[in-house]
Amino acid sequence: MPVKSIADIAQLAGVAKTTVSAVLNGRSEQYRISAKTQEKILGIVKEHNYRPNRVARSLRTNKTYSIGLIVPDLTNCFFSDLTTSIEAIAREAGYQVLIASSEDEKETEVKVIENFMDFSVDGMIIASTLDDDEIQKLITAEIPVVFIDREIPGNNYFSVTSDHYKGASEVISILAEECDEIAFIGRELEISSAKDRYRAYEDVLKKCNVSLNKDIIRFTPDLIANGKKSLASIEKKLGRLPKGLYTSSYVLLMGCLEYLNEKYGEIPADLKIATFDNTRELDFINVKIHSVAQDCRELAKASFSALMSYMSGKPKAATVTINPKVIRR
Repeated sequence: MPVKSIADIAQLAGVAKTTVSAVLNGRSEQYRISAKTQEKILGIVKEHNYRPNRVARSLRTNKTYSIGLIVPDLTNCFFSDLTTSIEAIAREAGYQVLIASSEDEKETEVKVIENFMDFSVDGMIIASTLDDDEIQKLITAEIPVVFIDREIPGNNYFSVTSDHYKGASEVISILAEECDEIAFIGRELEISSAKDRYRAYEDVLKKCNVSLNKDIIRFTPDLIANGKKSLASIEKKLGRLPKGLYTSSYVLLMGCLEYLNEKYGEIPADLKIATFDNTRELDFINVKIHSVAQDCRELAKASFSALMSYMSGKPKAATVTINPKVIRR
């Protein structure tokens, strides 16, 4: 006979539908179902290649077994690695991840959140550009949300973030050992991670008695083209390249490197460089670029674990901070 439902499996196995349901949902121990019965049921499932009907399961449990993930830019190496880690962890736990890019624009993020709510996702993980008031208008307590990479003002949320200040402080301190002039190119200070990375820059320069020169500081959106424009602007202002350069994101670093290669045919060997975020490609560049590697696996585990707690009715507003690793080259 064709096997299309739990009832069909129960009939073939000679057990109740509730027994089959318990086995398929991993609750055999809870209901004290014998190993022999489990083996029989799972054998029938495998023999007939049975796949549970997700829609029926959702109606039965009032859950879709899906979560929404919103990141600013899927081409950004950090968010790409983070997305891969979250998707793998969620899949292992039986959840489908719906992935969207907000392109770091508030209007786009709002639309994506609304779409995810329309799809009745069980929860969301968001690297958000919104502030507390905007989030309150959008998200009700019925939809569990964990914020990742960026803390949201207010104390009603769970955030998982790297220690941006610590990582930036350590890598800028390395630059300060190598030169007495450090240019800064980073995104505008509208999100917590950007604020922490810039605050680290100011504090390290002060600690190391390196002058804070506003002529070599640029705030700009996280785009490759803006990295190019910013470094060109600094060079024009100084009449030369700065002695040291710190970019607060890998995307902006790519723009700077593109500018240098286009103008000089290579990255000048005497330019000291550091960046937040890291990729293996930095190991193969002709100059040494110090970097901050965020632990995407730990960030993913912490955010998914927090979301599971929320979805099981055990919310606990808090901020979890994961230490990044500074790579000195």
